[in-house]
Amino acid sequence: MRVIPAGVRFPPRDILAGGGDPPPGLPMNEDCLVLNVSTPGLADGKRRPVMVGFHGGGFSQGTTSMPLFSGINLARNGDGVVVTVNHRLGLFGHLYLADILGERYAASGNASLLDLVLALEWVRDNIEQFGGDPQNVTVFGQSGGNLKASCLLAMPAARGLIHKVILQSAGQWRFPSRDQQTRRVRQVLERLGLSVGEAKRLFDMPADTLISVPGAMALGDLDLGPLVDDVTLFDQPQAPSGPGASASIPMLLGTTTEESMFLPFIGGDPKFLALTDDDVRTRMEKLMGAKTEEGMALYGRIYPDEKPGYRMAHMSTDSTFFTKWAVPMAERTLRQGSAPVYMYLMGWQSPGFDGYYPRAALHRPAVCLRQHR
Repeated sequence: MRVIPAGVRFPPRDILAGGGDPPPGLPMNEDCLVLNVSTPGLADGKRRPVMVGFHGGGFSQGTTSMPLFSGINLARNGDGVVVTVNHRLGLFGHLYLADILGERYAASGNASLLDLVLALEWVRDNIEQFGGDPQNVTVFGQSGGNLKASCLLAMPAARGLIHKVILQSAGQWRFPSRDQQTRRVRQVLERLGLSVGEAKRLFDMPADTLISVPGAMALGDLDLGPLVDDVTLFDQPQAPSGPGASASIPMLLGTTTEESMFLPFIGGDPKFLALTDDDVRTRMEKLMGAKTEEGMALYGRIYPDEKPGYRMAHMSTDSTFFTKWAVPMAERTLRQGSAPVYMYLMGWQSPGFDGYYPRAALHRPAVCLRQHR
């Protein structure tokens, strides 16, 4: 755990881009169970709202040591206590070994999620010393962080530790069964040159060796993440039946207007700005099929002055993140219980990167917030 003084500031561009080195004294290694606490006051008798944030990067990459995930500004401007969490990722957090090494490892496939539960237990027991209210804890996360928060809502171990939740860039991920995850573990062993009978040798291998397993980290093809293990997680987090234990937790969820706009920054499409209508048509056919021409005509009328790549970003956001994921998730959650469910649409235009982000956000409300009751 580290306490960051309220006066510390990171360079603005590092915060926008997520660049910059981790703060001194926090090298990247397997000693990753770290809490970062940002607070306006220590043991000052105040009971401020507490926000616990989970970083993005799916279940295999990312760290809250990046300036992008600093809670300093949120704590300073909102007069709240912000806790960000590092936890085990990839094969360190989701290598399910029970079917290979026995029931002693029954929870091994969701060790990463249990790290998050442990962090919330720490918040419950200690946050009052940091000026926070342990009975007013909001969990939030974007992208992979959203998925982690969704998992906790479905985990019995997290009951009573979460009082509100914010799901940013709301999406869904269908987690594998025990058999499916065991097949992936066998692939890990194979890529390490190990037989199933040699699985215990994993515990003697250096972390650097395990990190280098092809496909095991950084959103690789093995897709190691949570599973429905019937020990820590009993159902899909967004199953139609829904997690009954979380039915009373107020929820806020939504997306930005251009969820796909981050792709160029992570190498998803270096020619994003140069895409033509034909390029967009080819790519959107995989998503929209027979509706492609109708969609392109509609978005051409809505955003006549935007480049084709930007219009593609709006089309893919609306057809996947918002209408396919966020809205159905809100409706299902509302049917589960009596807690309010709110939706937002973030349309603020960043002034950064010389106006790289599209102006199309200005055609929509800056923030669209509505309550489903």
